[in-house]
Amino acid sequence: MNDEINGTLPSSMLQKITADVFQSVVGIEVELAALEDPRVALDLSAMVHFEDGDHGAVVMELSSALAQKLSSIMLCLDDSETDDALVRDAIGEIVNIIAGNFKAACGSSSRLSLPKVVAGTGVLEQCPPEHNNALLCEEERFFVAGWLKQ
Repeated sequence: MNDEINGTLPSSMLQKITADVFQSVVGIEVELAALEDPRVALDLSAMVHFEDGDHGAVVMELSSALAQKLSSIMLCLDDSETDDALVRDAIGEIVNIIAGNFKAACGSSSRLSLPKVVAGTGVLEQCPPEHNNALLCEEERFFVAGWLKQ
């Protein structure tokens, strides 16, 4: 693997991985959105880092409303039955699955960190901007970024 790993793995690959994970885990389609749209109402960040050799991460920023909806579907619970801890666990697992698929597509042997889910945004701004992806799910915009290099 080399420093140009994302040169051989285009941003569209992360979009496809994310769309496939959303379809298989929660049964919801994801589509591309305009990246320059303002980030209104995004208040939750989830990330998985690559460890032991390669450096990078997969990061997702989304609204707590979308996180709640995805969590309820994933866990087969009503919205009223999911609390903040369950929402964070479910979103962390979704990002973990995306990161695992991204790692495999890159051919990396790095370990994945445990998923970290935090209130607030700004994590995505630490990502190389050329790897940011704006997506739509249930008419709500969210962002996913992924990068990996030695």
